[in-house]
Amino acid sequence: LAEADLTVSVLARPAPGVLLSPAIEGVSLTRVLIDWQRGRRPLPAAADLTELLDRLPAAVLDLPRRASWTENLDFHAATARQQLPGDAGRIDALVGEIRRVIGQQRHGPVVPTHGDFYEANIFVDDDFLRFIDIDSVGPGLREDDLACCLAHLAVLPDLDPVAYPRVPEVLDAWQHSFERQVDALDLRARTAGVLLSLVSGAEPDQARRRLEIAEHFAALAAR
Repeated sequence: LAEADLTVSVLARPAPGVLLSPAIEGVSLTRVLIDWQRGRRPLPAAADLTELLDRLPAAVLDLPRRASWTENLDFHAATARQQLPGDAGRIDALVGEIRRVIGQQRHGPVVPTHGDFYEANIFVDDDFLRFIDIDSVGPGLREDDLACCLAHLAVLPDLDPVAYPRVPEVLDAWQHSFERQVDALDLRARTAGVLLSLVSGAEPDQARRRLEIAEHFAALAAR
């Protein structure tokens, strides 16, 4: 990936499973979102993000494949029920709807993927984009990378309403752009699946809000 200028190179391997690398140039897309809302920095377009994914080399397909969020729905549903036991029925209904849409096999082919493609793992250096946290890179579905991006965008305003007041505009624009590249209903269902995975990592009020957003995307997938 470093040879493809997608991330930084490895400096040393001091122990099995441990890599040292220099700090990546630029700032995270998380920071760019904040600065853009304050008029301090331009925001990459959705096309810039998909072009970044397009730069993943074909050799990534030879790496082990990791299960996506929708392939781990049972696990994420179980942790969500632990977080929101009073909403177990809603969670079960959400899982059923996601499975119904995913089961239609509307997705595209297996391609090189980042595997954890969201704003904190994308760095912007002027107009050039790179990745960090590449441990999940491997074969997968483009729909899952794009769903990861949308789901994490969707929860930002609740994390910090002051820092992210215009993120819903970005979410809407990027969702429309992504849906011109992959099947819209499949993408929405997978976005709901990623959102379900984020329920267990939140405080109760935020967890319920994430469940509501997941239900919203699942409802859009049912159209």
